[in-house]
Amino acid sequence: MATGVKTGGRLVGSKNKRIPLLELINSEYPNYHPVLAMCKIAHSIEASQEQIFQAHKEVARYVCPQLKAIDVNIEPSLTVNNPISIKLPNGQTIFI
Repeated sequence: MATGVKTGGRLVGSKNKRIPLLELINSEYPNYHPVLAMCKIAHSIEASQEQIFQAHKEVARYVCPQLKAIDVNIEPSLTVNNPISIKLPNGQTIFI
Protein backbone atom coordinates (compact mmCIF):
# COMPACT_ATOMS: atom_id res chain seq x y z
CA MET A 1 0.00 0.00 0.00
CA ALA A 2 1.31 3.40 -0.95
CA THR A 3 1.97 5.92 1.76
CA GLY A 4 1.36 9.59 1.13
CA VAL A 5 0.96 9.39 -2.67
CA LYS A 6 -2.11 8.20 -4.54
CA THR A 7 -0.96 5.54 -7.00
CA GLY A 8 -4.20 4.25 -8.53
CA GLY A 9 -7.96 4.10 -8.38
CA ARG A 10 -10.47 6.78 -9.28
CA LEU A 11 -9.61 10.43 -9.44
CA VAL A 12 -10.75 12.61 -6.57
CA GLY A 13 -14.22 14.00 -7.27
CA SER A 14 -15.11 11.52 -10.03
CA LYS A 15 -18.79 10.59 -10.16
CA ASN A 16 -20.16 7.10 -9.58
CA LYS A 17 -20.81 4.98 -12.66
CA ARG A 18 -24.46 5.14 -13.67
CA ILE A 19 -26.26 1.98 -14.72
CA PRO A 20 -28.09 2.52 -18.04
CA LEU A 21 -31.06 0.29 -17.10
CA LEU A 22 -31.67 2.19 -13.87
CA GLU A 23 -31.42 5.47 -15.78
CA LEU A 24 -34.04 4.23 -18.27
CA ILE A 25 -36.38 3.07 -15.48
CA ASN A 26 -36.02 6.37 -13.63
CA SER A 27 -36.70 8.34 -16.82
CA GLU A 28 -39.96 6.42 -17.44
CA TYR A 29 -41.01 6.06 -13.79
CA PRO A 30 -39.55 8.79 -11.57
CA ASN A 31 -39.08 7.90 -7.88
CA TYR A 32 -39.63 4.19 -8.59
CA HIS A 33 -37.84 1.62 -6.49
CA PRO A 34 -38.60 -2.11 -6.91
CA VAL A 35 -38.16 -2.98 -3.22
CA LEU A 36 -40.57 -0.23 -2.17
CA ALA A 37 -43.05 -1.44 -4.79
CA MET A 38 -42.87 -4.95 -3.29
CA CYS A 39 -43.49 -3.43 0.15
CA LYS A 40 -46.65 -1.79 -1.17
CA ILE A 41 -47.84 -5.15 -2.53
CA ALA A 42 -47.05 -6.82 0.80
CA HIS A 43 -49.36 -4.36 2.58
CA SER A 44 -52.05 -4.18 -0.08
CA ILE A 45 -55.57 -5.26 0.84
CA GLU A 46 -56.29 -6.22 -2.79
CA ALA A 47 -53.39 -8.69 -3.02
CA SER A 48 -53.95 -12.41 -2.50
CA GLN A 49 -52.28 -14.25 0.39
CA GLU A 50 -49.85 -15.83 -2.08
CA GLN A 51 -48.88 -12.44 -3.51
CA ILE A 52 -48.44 -10.98 -0.02
CA PHE A 53 -46.26 -13.93 1.02
CA GLN A 54 -44.10 -13.69 -2.11
CA ALA A 55 -43.67 -9.92 -1.66
CA HIS A 56 -42.58 -10.33 1.96
CA LYS A 57 -40.22 -13.14 0.91
CA GLU A 58 -38.60 -11.00 -1.79
CA VAL A 59 -38.24 -7.91 0.42
CA ALA A 60 -36.65 -10.03 3.15
CA ARG A 61 -33.82 -10.93 0.74
CA TYR A 62 -32.81 -7.25 0.67
CA VAL A 63 -33.25 -6.62 4.40
CA CYS A 64 -32.08 -9.78 6.21
CA PRO A 65 -28.96 -11.78 5.41
CA GLN A 66 -29.69 -15.30 4.20
CA LEU A 67 -28.36 -17.93 6.56
CA LYS A 68 -26.21 -20.61 5.00
CA ALA A 69 -26.16 -24.25 6.04
CA ILE A 70 -22.96 -25.38 7.68
CA ASP A 71 -21.53 -28.87 7.78
CA VAL A 72 -20.72 -30.03 11.30
CA ASN A 73 -18.58 -33.11 11.69
CA ILE A 74 -18.29 -34.25 15.30
CA GLU A 75 -16.46 -37.40 16.20
CA PRO A 76 -18.28 -39.30 18.95
CA SER A 77 -16.40 -39.53 22.19
CA LEU A 78 -16.37 -42.87 23.95
CA THR A 79 -15.25 -41.49 27.30
CA VAL A 80 -17.55 -39.50 29.55
CA ASN A 81 -15.81 -37.38 32.15
CA ASN A 82 -18.91 -36.31 34.02
CA PRO A 83 -22.03 -38.46 33.94
CA ILE A 84 -25.31 -36.66 33.33
CA SER A 85 -27.77 -36.91 36.20
CA ILE A 86 -31.53 -36.44 35.87
CA LYS A 87 -33.67 -35.87 38.97
CA LEU A 88 -37.19 -37.17 38.62
CA PRO A 89 -40.19 -35.62 40.42
CA ASN A 90 -40.48 -38.68 42.70
CA GLY A 91 -36.96 -37.98 44.05
CA GLN A 92 -35.20 -40.70 42.10
CA THR A 93 -31.94 -39.79 40.30
CA ILE A 94 -30.92 -41.38 37.00
CA PHE A 95 -27.32 -41.24 35.72
CA ILE A 96 -26.63 -41.44 32.00
